[in-house]
Amino acid sequence: MSRDERYILIALGGNAFQTKGDKGTPEDYWKNAYRAAETIVRIVKEGYKVVVTHGNGPQVGIIMEWMERSKDRIPPLTMDMAGAMTQGWLGYLLAQSISNVLSREGVRDSVKGVVAVVNQVEVRRDDPAWSNPTKYVGSWYTEEEAKKLA
Repeated sequence: MSRDERYILIALGGNAFQTKGDKGTPEDYWKNAYRAAETIVRIVKEGYKVVVTHGNGPQVGIIMEWMERSKDRIPPLTMDMAGAMTQGWLGYLLAQSISNVLSREGVRDSVKGVVAVVNQVEVRRDDPAWSNPTKYVGSWYTEEEAKKLA
């Protein structure tokens, strides 16, 4: 790493891929990935080397709900598998969108590559965060909706 190189880390929440008012269609996901890519490429054009990380909470919830609804026909997977699925899904959308915007802007050759990486998270049973959860996965429901679903 050269002293002259400038790096920036961009963190996108899972909600960046499905914004308020979206129905969650593939078109919505592509639209939002391209919106993020436009900003990311603008930063690349300013001379920064960029690393992007993203959340996936809403999308893990969607996959868990799909599995719950189809469990009579297809055995459900575990939450860690759903997490990996969403990392692949969102990573693909973002990498493809960034690559396409880089090409469109004529700066594709200015970057060494655009890659999506699936990660793993270690969760300890004795982590004190279990007693006060603050990160939720999936959809938010009103009390009335939750009672109907229960």
